[in-house]
Amino acid sequence: MIEPTEVTNEKRRAPRPAPISCGVAMLVSLVMGPGMGHYLVGRVRGGFAFSGGAFLALWGGLGSVMWNPTVGLLLLGVAFLIYIGAVVDLGRLSPEDLGPAKVFPFIAVGGAMFGLPIVGAVFLRTFVVEAFKIPSSAMTPTLRVGDHVFVDKMHHGADAAERGAIVVFPYPANPKQDFIKRIVGLPGDEIETRGSSLFVNGFELKRCRLGRITVSVGSGPSGEMEAYVEFLGSRAYIVFYNQERVEEPRRWTVGDGEVFVFGDNRDNSHDSRAWREGRGGGVPIVTLKGQATRRFLRVGEVSGAPVDEIVSPSSSPEVKRQIDDCLARRPSTADATPPPPR
Repeated sequence: MIEPTEVTNEKRRAPRPAPISCGVAMLVSLVMGPGMGHYLVGRVRGGFAFSGGAFLALWGGLGSVMWNPTVGLLLLGVAFLIYIGAVVDLGRLSPEDLGPAKVFPFIAVGGAMFGLPIVGAVFLRTFVVEAFKIPSSAMTPTLRVGDHVFVDKMHHGADAAERGAIVVFPYPANPKQDFIKRIVGLPGDEIETRGSSLFVNGFELKRCRLGRITVSVGSGPSGEMEAYVEFLGSRAYIVFYNQERVEEPRRWTVGDGEVFVFGDNRDNSHDSRAWREGRGGGVPIVTLKGQATRRFLRVGEVSGAPVDEIVSPSSSPEVKRQIDDCLARRPSTADATPPPPR
């Protein structure tokens, strides 16, 4: 007699996939960012901790650099430590600690870590703030060759058109090239130069003479420049003149929808006075990209100072004292503001 065979409905479990090795997970974290390797070995909580921490520290640092470079660099250092910590954490795991890969967190977080920074960077650069490097000595001593400045692009066009403001714009004769200059005239203003004196609508800009200062301009040799602290509205800044170059009095009328711009290194700047084959010309207001607000990097130092902050162009204590004296006697904003055009 044949005995009936016992039938069971119990399904045999599928074999558990072999976990990804720690070495592969460490490589993924190195290439793709903190926490990404943790998702591949089933360590979701650790992945979230490292990914989130690094993301916050990185973007917090980038956002703080403009306003406080010390805090910004500190946060960027924290992001780097988190990056290294994520790799070290994976290296200490034993085979028993490894689990199956968590695909969904890996894809979701990976997409966010790569997509959001790209979208955020494009958005910030286009609409909020952009970094520029100073290529020439035309704005010396306010901005030196090699300085890096932030430009506030939230205030562009008409919002950036203020007398005394430092602005970035495409050079009218070659729009692919960006220039950075100071606005001295608004639409309709009468601009006149007599020697080293600047007049706006017949009003001579007030200034305080510092005398001849030995400076190094750009990559050229040291030389003597005639220096003044000039006052325009609420702004005060140092301008240079090279007395070996004396020009005849000249006059321009700023066109409608334009601003007139000068470099602070007045005799060594290619600006509105020289454009249009020497006849002079303005910058269309609609092309102003924004005002330069802060200098965040200078050769040999991390800054964060406003671009309008006066820094002595000389190490001489006497020059520094003269600057302090000039600023102590600075005119009021009303007394330093030219009248409207006639």
